[in-house]
Amino acid sequence: MIGRAVPALFALLVLSSVPALADTDHWSKSYQIEGQAKLHIDSSDASIRIDPSDKNQIEATITTRGWGIGNGGIKIEDHQSGDSVDIQVRFPHHWIGVGNRSVHIEIRAPRTTLLNLRTGDGGIDINGISGDITADTGDGHIDIQDADGTLHATTGDGHIRVRGRFDGLCLKTGDGHIEASALAGSRMSGAWALKSGDGSVTLRLPEAFAADLDIHTSDGHIDLGFPVTITGRMGSHEIRGRLNGGGGVLSVRTGDGSIHVDKL
Repeated sequence: MIGRAVPALFALLVLSSVPALADTDHWSKSYQIEGQAKLHIDSSDASIRIDPSDKNQIEATITTRGWGIGNGGIKIEDHQSGDSVDIQVRFPHHWIGVGNRSVHIEIRAPRTTLLNLRTGDGGIDINGISGDITADTGDGHIDIQDADGTLHATTGDGHIRVRGRFDGLCLKTGDGHIEASALAGSRMSGAWALKSGDGSVTLRLPEAFAADLDIHTSDGHIDLGFPVTITGRMGSHEIRGRLNGGGGVLSVRTGDGSIHVDKL
């Protein structure tokens, strides 16, 4: 009897240390914007979605499943200074991953908004935002469509897919493929870099796009849909050359996968 009681007692102690479960819980707030909107989001474990709005305000909704908000559950800290909004989503200390739990952050923001987003675990989806974007997730996909500006996107494990008019582009995934389309009007205000630790890379560029190409794959082939003037090494795994007369350095790297650079 003692042997059976010990596991049951241990389970009771574990469950008693877990914050109370809730089927779903919601938090929402709006922030009035007068000029250039700036939004910073920081969470250790949440998916993030940003959609455009024609209103001069940022509307935030956070939905939890299996978590309550407050009272030992999810803690939300927010602050507005002028047109800058900061939202932080904090999880209870020493919590144990029991049951089906999730946190989703949904934002509607002015079409021209500067974004700085970070989550430790969760996907990031952004649609229709013009402005410099920084998106960082430890584990999850990044999908950004109809962007306009400079983009820095990093994931430890997940694919990256982006499409827009870019002045700057820096994409990095530890494990996953990259698919990027730079639309007409894109230009290099500085060096561009696309890097995958393990996965293919596909980059589509306008026909007249000018750059100094630096392409390398450790295990895979390279396909170029542009004529390139070779200025350095050229082989099945590495190409260095000028595209349309050359320009800023465009670096494409993958540890294991093929690289495709095509015309739009």
